[in-house]
Amino acid sequence: MLNAFASTAFAQDEFQRLTVTDAHRYFASQAKSGAAHVLPTSDPKRRAAAISLNAAQIAGGTAAASAAPDAARARFPGDLQFQGGPTLSSTVFHAVFVNTSSACPPNSCWGDPVGFLKDLFKSEFIHITDQYTGTNGRYTAGDNFVTSYPVTPGVPLADSDMQAIAYAAASTAGSGYGHVVHIFLPPGQDECLFPGVCFSPDNPNTFYFCAYHHHFDSNIGEIVYSVEPWTDVPGCQVEPGTPNGQLADTTNFGLGHETFESITDPDGTAWRIILSESLHGQEVGDECVFFAPGQTGSDFYWYVDPSLVRLHGKLYAVNPIYSNLAHACATGPNDF
Repeated sequence: MLNAFASTAFAQDEFQRLTVTDAHRYFASQAKSGAAHVLPTSDPKRRAAAISLNAAQIAGGTAAASAAPDAARARFPGDLQFQGGPTLSSTVFHAVFVNTSSACPPNSCWGDPVGFLKDLFKSEFIHITDQYTGTNGRYTAGDNFVTSYPVTPGVPLADSDMQAIAYAAASTAGSGYGHVVHIFLPPGQDECLFPGVCFSPDNPNTFYFCAYHHHFDSNIGEIVYSVEPWTDVPGCQVEPGTPNGQLADTTNFGLGHETFESITDPDGTAWRIILSESLHGQEVGDECVFFAPGQTGSDFYWYVDPSLVRLHGKLYAVNPIYSNLAHACATGPNDF
């Protein structure tokens, strides 16, 4: 039986217990997986390598030859081109919190990502995506889960583990383009998209990304998911002094980034930059990630420099999103 969780409630009925079974792992392993897209770390060397990885993963190698020319009289290198793939116009987003504990409770250990998603989906900010989906998007926060997943100390989890978790959640919450699963990993948990291409703050040689979104086509339909590690670490942190604190707004920055990109390019075949060589392969959030210098003692690094925006009455520090209509990074659909 592909029963993903026992129906007993957890933590005041907000979080449901999710059990990832061998059957989930098997069916996820048999699925056809497409291109992933990462949010690079702020380290310049690793960031450049991660950007190259994103460009190389465009479906079919490159779509430049088939891209339609810009209709505008002058070309704007930052504008995205549509490649014909699906976008998400009416979608429920689910959260899975992995290996929570009394020291790391679901949701609050990461700040308040569930609250952020609820406010985001009630805001004007989310409707920047309407120009890309062609409709007035309808997005909601759905079921939230907790799961205990086996780990080996010192060994990163792999994307195959993430797909098994996403498959288990989709088996219960729903699959197809009407659902997206966000997977939150606890503090200290490394995870690798490919061998040597990881979220691994403890191992700088493999530390390439802060989050990513991915998808695969399974026997229960398309499954779209993102991986959200615990990113309050140098290389992923927003600068200090943000409205909700560095932990919460660092989480929100990556979560917002992956949410917008899952909507506008869930399969890597919809909205990406194709016609600009320097920005080739970037999605709506990538070209709007900015940086500010930081230093602790003799250690120099880059903070992520977010924009402030009020979502459903609450102030957040977020990744602004590129608007083709404005030919600029924006925090609202009318920023032009």
